Amino acid sequence: IDKSNWLDNLEKAIAPLWREPYGDHQQEIVIIGQSLDREAITKALDACLVPDESMEIGKELWEKM
Repeated sequence: IDKSNWLDNLEKAIAPLWREPYGDHQQEIVIIGQSLDREAITKALDACLVPDESMEIGKELWEKM
């Protein structure tokens, strides 16, 4: 989105998250519901994370996948 269309103070708000050349490069998930099992949801989402060992193989190998 062109910066001329940004909300007031948006640039200041996202500055701590900004990384060139990708911008804020951030994703967020919002889960709304009643009587949700927060622990179970957190455990399921955590299981989806890439382990540190896999990240350490380097950008070059990830780009080949």
